[in-house]
Parts: sequence; structure tokens; C-alpha cells
Amino acid sequence: LRRERPRVLISSMSHANLVALWAAKLARRATPVMVTVHNTMSESTGSNGGLERRLLRTFYPWATWIVAVSRGAADDLARTTGVPRSRVEVVYNPVITPVVLALAQRPPDHPWYAPGSPPVILGVGRLTRQKDFFTLVRAFAEVRRRRRARLVILGEGEDRPALEGLVAELGLHDDV
Repeated sequence: LRRERPRVLISSMSHANLVALWAAKLARRATPVMVTVHNTMSESTGSNGGLERRLLRTFYPWATWIVAVSRGAADDLARTTGVPRSRVEVVYNPVITPVVLALAQRPPDHPWYAPGSPPVILGVGRLTRQKDFFTLVRAFAEVRRRRRARLVILGEGEDRPALEGLVAELGLHDDV
């Protein structure tokens, strides 16, 4: 930071955010630091969650900006760490690119999306406890009791086998 003198330091993930804040302080530079929050703290902290929350509560006030990728992540950060919610801005992840826009204009090439087919619900994310796709699958099972529909889940993660097991257990394999 002393040598490169960046205009701003942007960090993500709580442990890296802490290191960025400490580095800026140790460098004795006026480099503004933006820490970004991409997860809900109440779900992402492990066995050292109490220590991590105390560290965040102590050192996040050093940040010039605190940015979360959703209102839920911002609210959860404030609730679990005591960081004032008014300090946390929300900036959603950018995902729209010219290529994505061009692809969005093309009709999907899959029979589930043919005219007259049942509606399709889409869930996208890492297949992990924190994202709670289990609730989505159970909610979809309730929807299926009332009407035809299909569910597409895009993602990979450690919960994939358990999610596939839940889909089979609920008899949804033809529609998920």
C-alpha cells in the first residue's frame, strides 16, 4: 500500500476484509478501504463465529465503505455483528453483460420451455447450507401438489447429493 498507493482497496470475504483493514492501518496511508460482504454472517461463520463477529464489530468501523450484495446480507451483518445498518450499502452483483443480453434474446432449446409447457422456477447459487436450496425444494413440492411446474437449480456444491436425495424422496425427479 505504501509503494503502490492505490486509489482504493477493495476486499471481499471477512478474513480478507480484516487483513485489508489492518494492512491499511499499518501502512499509515490514507487509502480508502471498501469491504464487501457476499454472505450472511449468521450462516457463514463456523466454530469461531463468536470471535469472527467480535473482530468484525471491532474493525469494520475502520472501513471507508461497507458494501453487501443484498439487503438480506446487509441486515444480517448488522444484526450479527452490531455494525450499524446505516453503514452498510447494498450493491447487487453485476451479472448482465452484452453476451448475456444477446443470449437472453434466444429462445431456450429445451422441451421444458416449449410453448404450453408448465412454468419453470429457476434457482441459482452454490449448493451449500447457507443458500438453503432444501427449503426451495420443499416449497416446490408444495407447489407441485397444487399445479404442474418444474424446477431448475443451477449450481454446484457439497449439498448436491443431499439435495438430489431430497428430490428423490419427495418424488420430484421428473420435474426437478
